[in-house]
Amino acid sequence: MAQLKVILYSKLQKKRIIYSDTDGVMISEIEKTLMSQCKILDLRYTGARIEVCDKTRNALLALQNKYDKASGFHIRKLMGFLKGLTDGDFFYYFDEEKTSIVERKTAIGCLMAIKNGIPYSATLHNHIFSHYSQMSIMFEMLSFGYDGLEEWIGEPNENKRICRFCGKSVPNVSFNDKAHAIQDALGNKLLFCYEECDTCNHDLATIENQFRILMDFRRSVYRIPRKETTKAAKIVGENFIIVPDTKGNPIIYLMKEYIADSIDTTKPFVHHFELKSPVVNEQMYKALCKMVIDMLPTCELLHFKNTIEWIKSKNFMPDTLPSIWLINLPCDEPIFRQPILDVFLNNQHNIQNTPYCTSVVWFYDIAYIFIVPLVDIDAGQYKYDLNLKKHWDFMKKWLGLCQWQQQDTCNYNQSTVWVNWEVDPASSCIKILPKDNEIFKECQKKKICISEVPMPDFDSTLLSVVHTPNVSFTQLYTGSICDNDLKDVTQHIAGPSFVINTDKEIIKVSLSIEVCDTTDRIKYFECQFSIDIHVERFNEYVKITNNDDAISFAFHYQLRDCLLDYALRQSEIEMSKQRKNTSFEKCSLDKLCVSQDRLAARIVYLLPVDDMHYMKIEDSQIHINEYE
Repeated sequence: MAQLKVILYSKLQKKRIIYSDTDGVMISEIEKTLMSQCKILDLRYTGARIEVCDKTRNALLALQNKYDKASGFHIRKLMGFLKGLTDGDFFYYFDEEKTSIVERKTAIGCLMAIKNGIPYSATLHNHIFSHYSQMSIMFEMLSFGYDGLEEWIGEPNENKRICRFCGKSVPNVSFNDKAHAIQDALGNKLLFCYEECDTCNHDLATIENQFRILMDFRRSVYRIPRKETTKAAKIVGENFIIVPDTKGNPIIYLMKEYIADSIDTTKPFVHHFELKSPVVNEQMYKALCKMVIDMLPTCELLHFKNTIEWIKSKNFMPDTLPSIWLINLPCDEPIFRQPILDVFLNNQHNIQNTPYCTSVVWFYDIAYIFIVPLVDIDAGQYKYDLNLKKHWDFMKKWLGLCQWQQQDTCNYNQSTVWVNWEVDPASSCIKILPKDNEIFKECQKKKICISEVPMPDFDSTLLSVVHTPNVSFTQLYTGSICDNDLKDVTQHIAGPSFVINTDKEIIKVSLSIEVCDTTDRIKYFECQFSIDIHVERFNEYVKITNNDDAISFAFHYQLRDCLLDYALRQSEIEMSKQRKNTSFEKCSLDKLCVSQDRLAARIVYLLPVDDMHYMKIEDSQIHINEYE
């Protein structure tokens, strides 16, 4: 079965039309008509720029008359595309299988320029073409959402699909849901992934929601349509609430008490909006990277194994992550109601000292630029911002935008989302009311807080080792290895666990680590330790009350941190002896566990319930970080 995927762009619309026939005769004639029998202004191997005139109309009408019934009247879409265009206008035709992103983005750029009052010229075309060609020479350039056409990535046949995130296929998982590469709530109506199973689509929504929360204010103010509604989203903040009116337009209600007395509320002013739902920077970064993973060619996924594991797993802990960059786009430019995702893959072997995958994503009036971390080819080289400075300088210059803002992605604590936004009190969509007004009822709801238990400060001198730590080190790789190979390793950590013995005032600290190469394919070594530590004045820092219906538990956070650090240092004394004269002699526990604060957040406490049973409590349940 022969097939032709026709891409058509004009100043009024963009369209993809797919034609199929058994012998290829109709397809050949469609190509011939569009490439020679219409009035051709510019001709290329992959398509043409065509003028709207009688010659073009007659050529398309003749084609329609000949193949109308044979195509099931599908051929009429070509003639229908000219509706609304007048003589002298032009449109682009591309064969989708032959054309390039550079040619298609150049065409879109020229049409946008015309819409802004700039007449078409060879100079205009060449300028835009050169801009994108520069990148296509150095990178494989992918772009999605820029032309208003739907894009599905991956295996169309459900029975042949393998989920990108869990590696499972039918019948172990299903692919019934429509997997949006970017959440529908953010305005995405075009970008989809075949290879994301229903289970992962559901489970990863919590990650995606982190970026959605970040965009909540903007998507409401700009009235971004989402599932089955075009009304503005209702957004509850600490000092404001946005509610759609009867027509679906956003009405912003501000608490009068949060406006400084020095502000003249008869004139436009910039207001500091604080949203109620917190986000975690690292989780937001995961959400951005998931967008890229969903839209990558399937053949590229083997390089992103660790990235995928990091996105989906709570237990994958990078020692550090590179920053991302954010910019507010010029206010005189139209907003991106449909998100656009650009991806640059460094697989052309034409540029050195550059990360393998860089992406730019465009939302409404802002853009983010970031690299996708943990790619095996990068081998950890670009996890530090210093190593990315030249790359970011180049990318920012190519994008032609300045005033980028750096954003930390290593922060795993909850942060308050805020937006500084100009409001005009004279506008009908702005209402300034006292905070006790009924409209702010949802803003007043407070989060449930854990009661603090008063305890004295803890000193590490109160810790002592009960007996020599039980440690083990097993070398799994005996091949050649150098220091560079150990710059970026993949760690699989089990623990830490704190087993509490209230009678003896002892806490057993246990941790095991499997260390692999950066690709997570070669196992280097595994190590583990278990150490009993006595805590003086135990009952002042560990509070356990076992009632018939509940257990009350408090554990001093200073004791937690000191205990973990002490366990690592004491166990390292014995562990270093076992690593001696191996290729991994320098891989001390303190280097492997460089992010001890993150490690502490993973602690599991095992509390004695009776002589035979323990209760498991996670550190996040008793030590909740305040918003930053």
